[in-house]
Amino acid sequence: MKKVTIIGCGLMGSGLINAAMDAGFDVTIVNRTKAKAEQFIKRGAKYAPTLDEAELSKCIVFNLAGDEATKEVVNASKKSRFNGKTVVYSSTSKPSEVEEVAKLFSETDTLFLDAKIMNYPQDVHPERGYVYYSGSKEAFDENIDLFNAFGKTAYLGEDIRRSGMLDIAMLNIHFGAFASLVEVAAYCLKNNYPVEEMIEETKVLLPILLEGIYRVINNDLASYDGKLKDASVCSVDKQVHSTETMRDAINEDGVNTPFLDKIVELFKTCEDKGLAEKEMVAIISEMI
Repeated sequence: MKKVTIIGCGLMGSGLINAAMDAGFDVTIVNRTKAKAEQFIKRGAKYAPTLDEAELSKCIVFNLAGDEATKEVVNASKKSRFNGKTVVYSSTSKPSEVEEVAKLFSETDTLFLDAKIMNYPQDVHPERGYVYYSGSKEAFDENIDLFNAFGKTAYLGEDIRRSGMLDIAMLNIHFGAFASLVEVAAYCLKNNYPVEEMIEETKVLLPILLEGIYRVINNDLASYDGKLKDASVCSVDKQVHSTETMRDAINEDGVNTPFLDKIVELFKTCEDKGLAEKEMVAIISEMI
């Protein structure tokens, strides 16, 4: 039977454990609190409270509360135990923190992968999950069966910073979309428009809108050299008018728009700096 050791039994760690066991892996759980692992022990998982007490498999997945917790656990164990192993670091961390974790194994014969899980714990599943990986290609290829159990995989290259960078980028979009949808839901509720109908319309229209956004950003920024183009379609001043109209309409119905207010402010700042006739991606001038 294929084996994996998973360090951490929180919500996401439990999702990884469950997915691995469902896929037929012999799982060893390392977690200070045995009670959190009981449901999996009953299903046949092995358990140890520390790394040094565990029977380590060749692949070791860390899912603790960030880099500091991971460093503490690793530094409390015998580093020689990691020789010949693959370490998969799956905690939410900045790219610089991932690099610090990787350094813990620099004097050992260890293959290192950073894994960034792009879904909620209950969606760690071959069909619902999505995980970015960067680092050792050899480690990625050797453990693809395990990674496929966690969800769809995207290998981003040998640079271990890659997965963390894209994780931050995608979560930025995620929370931006969440804030915007909540704001719109408040507007719908205020006007007795069914939220479920708004969501259904969003599902239909959003892919079309996003396709245009992808095209504009890619065309104007893929070879960005600091110069901004004059607008052919969507100039900054047009976006000021559009976003102000949206904001004012929602505000008139007594709904606050903290998210949209910032978008209006961003476009107006660019307009005030003489970029009114530039493409809407001129807002990047406020970011770099």
